[in-house]
Amino acid sequence: MHAVIYAIIKVACCCYILIFANILYLFHCVVYISS
Repeated sequence: MHAVIYAIIKVACCCYILIFANILYLFHCVVYISS
């Protein structure tokens, strides 16, 4: 049971990191274009 919970947390963390990285990347692109 705990293994399933840990697996879900790991996947959620990976997704969060990927989304956060994409947002940062887009933000840098916007700053680069507007500057």
